[in-house]
Amino acid sequence: MKKRTILAYLLIGVVALSLFGCGSTTQQETSAEESTESAETAETDPAAADTATAPKTYADEAYVANLNVDDYVEVADYSEIPVSVESSEVTEDDIQAELDMYLMYAASLEEVTDRDDVREGDTVNIDFEGKKDGVAFDGGTAQGFELEIGSGRFIEGFEEGLIGVKKGETVDLNLRFPDEYMNEELEGQEVVFTVTVNSIQASVEPDLTDEFVEGLNQTDHDGNPIKTVDDMKAYIRHYLEEDAESAYNGQVQQQMIDYLIENSTFKGELPEEMNTRVHDMITNVYSYYAMMYGVDLETFMTQYYGSESGDYEQDIQDAADQYQKQLLIIKSIAEKEGLTMTEEETEKRIEELAETNGVDVETYKNGMDIKALEEDLIGEKVLSFLAEKAKNTVE
Repeated sequence: MKKRTILAYLLIGVVALSLFGCGSTTQQETSAEESTESAETAETDPAAADTATAPKTYADEAYVANLNVDDYVEVADYSEIPVSVESSEVTEDDIQAELDMYLMYAASLEEVTDRDDVREGDTVNIDFEGKKDGVAFDGGTAQGFELEIGSGRFIEGFEEGLIGVKKGETVDLNLRFPDEYMNEELEGQEVVFTVTVNSIQASVEPDLTDEFVEGLNQTDHDGNPIKTVDDMKAYIRHYLEEDAESAYNGQVQQQMIDYLIENSTFKGELPEEMNTRVHDMITNVYSYYAMMYGVDLETFMTQYYGSESGDYEQDIQDAADQYQKQLLIIKSIAEKEGLTMTEEETEKRIEELAETNGVDVETYKNGMDIKALEEDLIGEKVLSFLAEKAKNTVE
């Protein structure tokens, strides 16, 4: 499985998520379970963030701002970085697909009147009794059970066996439980389900009308109420184009960073304090995602990141090593091009992040690593600068 990368994407918002209330106090010896517990506490009690999630303190040399980057990197020529990314046009089909999703979610179940047989996608009300060797088994009997045909809720052959059955009809389904099943007594067993179809309902979508759209009570990107189908189409086009542009920019930035890391010359060992801090930060980022997926860190790294079993800690270290190279490149380019962050710009971003997290600004400041955020923000500036230069070279 191909391992996923976080490099450029860390510089467009992921770090900010990890710096507040998501394990910024995590020490290297802290377990993934403890990191997740700390994150959950901060989310449920943001007011406690200033004490429970106060950021770990690192020495000055842990931050790239305090290093002489010329001692550590000679950045490759970035005047014409080769980038090949296809832009994505939003089509009428894309807009219609989104409209279809709105209609699907608004669909209702209605009794079938133009036919009397069960079809794929129908919802049937059934009575059933399952027997093994002529004896009913526990959990195999129910009355008035609602089942969507094709949902895969029952063992193989059950739902398929009801297709074509008429309302009021009773059928026997000769089935076999899987060899691996939650109930060991039924594993691989031959059974018979006697099923009666009481009623048949089909999903009916509403018509796409101005009345339907207005009933959604939505507003567009400017806060104006969406009242007509044309309004809705314009709104959908706007957010699809924003999504497409964001994806495009992310790919361009990632290719540029990959190119610079591959072609730049790195020299000298970085301070141990910086290695430790970046390792902590990368661990916090992945722990945050693990928490969002509802799994522990090792499970996230193996199932979603692509780590081999037992190798996830090395993958975290490798990601930390790559990110340190990225930080060095970013600072070197920022110095050469005179790109800086003002206090006003940093303060404004902190206010935006605090509002997003639903806490007051001072609480947010107390619960995050401001110096690391500043690295994040200057990274955004450098990547935007490089992306602008790359426009003429994108194929």
